[in-house]
Amino acid sequence: MSTVNFADFVRHRKEFIRIDDFTQYTRARVQLHWRGIVERDRLEGAVIKTKSQQVARTGELLVAEIDAKVGGVGIVPPELEGAVVSSHYFLFEIDESKFIVEAKLKVKYFIDMKKMIREGNTQKLNAERKSKRNR
Repeated sequence: MSTVNFADFVRHRKEFIRIDDFTQYTRARVQLHWRGIVERDRLEGAVIKTKSQQVARTGELLVAEIDAKVGGVGIVPPELEGAVVSSHYFLFEIDESKFIVEAKLKVKYFIDMKKMIREGNTQKLNAERKSKRNR
């Protein structure tokens, strides 16, 4: 089974917008321990101090700069399409054609391995049962 480099199926997106004081924004945050992404809050732009923000898109990989090592990572869900995050997050576009094919190959590999192990154990048990009967 081949391995795929992270850079082969994701692209770091570094696009920032300027927050408008008179527009309401949904802010997203990543939960720790790979528990996904949730709405942080909804605020008027005037309340958001950092005016340069990134806009998250559904299906993107969102990584918290500081909390990545403790599972501060997730895929942007549809309900957070258009949510903003600060520059302390990294957004990656995922090339699903490469990622999903590779994931399917890995899943198929593990299913095949599990099946081989199961059949191998079953055959061994059957042989042991037959030899006990023949005694």
